[in-house]
Amino acid sequence: MRISRNRLIAMATGLFLFVLLANAPARIVGYVLADSGVVASGYSGTLWRGQMKSLVVPVSGQQLQLGAVDWRLSPWSLLLLNANTQFHTSWGRQKVSAELSLSPWRDMVLRDLELTVSARLVRLFLPVELRGMARLTAEQLELSQQGLEGGAGRLVWERARWVGNRNRQALGSYVLEFTVNGSNQVRGQVSSLVGPVIVEGDVELRGSEYDVDLKIRSEEGLSSDPRSALELMAAATHSGYHVKFSSVF
Repeated sequence: MRISRNRLIAMATGLFLFVLLANAPARIVGYVLADSGVVASGYSGTLWRGQMKSLVVPVSGQQLQLGAVDWRLSPWSLLLLNANTQFHTSWGRQKVSAELSLSPWRDMVLRDLELTVSARLVRLFLPVELRGMARLTAEQLELSQQGLEGGAGRLVWERARWVGNRNRQALGSYVLEFTVNGSNQVRGQVSSLVGPVIVEGDVELRGSEYDVDLKIRSEEGLSSDPRSALELMAAATHSGYHVKFSSVF
């Protein structure tokens, strides 16, 4: 069986492109991130299985260090126009791992998400000093450019502490279980796991508006700094405080 010259050229070209893509360097990702405000360095490996020594992303006008990153991109998922990437980041005790799916036909999807960060990061959004570690887990979250679109998850804040100007307050460990029912429509329930300060109630996000309805009581009494803060925003009850308000981001 004879193969035509044009077919041989096409086969050779296809083989060349396959070898070229199979060995594409990881630094190609840098060109994709060039205009995103993300700062990455120390690329190694290939486009399909690569690493970065450092990744910094912009959050609320500040730079958040994610540390070392490694990823695996499925080439077969690209053929289906549904890029599927598994990734893991590590920066001290701060870690993120998930499977990310990108498609032109649907919203971005995060699966098997596990995120562990220090509560100190709250300083990026609120002028308070908190301690402890927060761990977010979710089987699946759908995201768009506007924010959360669907899914559910669980956020646990362990060994929480309040650090004030004059004193510190041990708080306890808490869990927030939430569901996403539409574009930035999130409902969550807060409850205490253990600790001297008991918190129970609900939070809700509706676009740029949010509601907070929490009941707080302490078995050992509060130190002066957190007590002063609560007295500014909460109503005193026979057993503690009731924090209830609505606001806009």
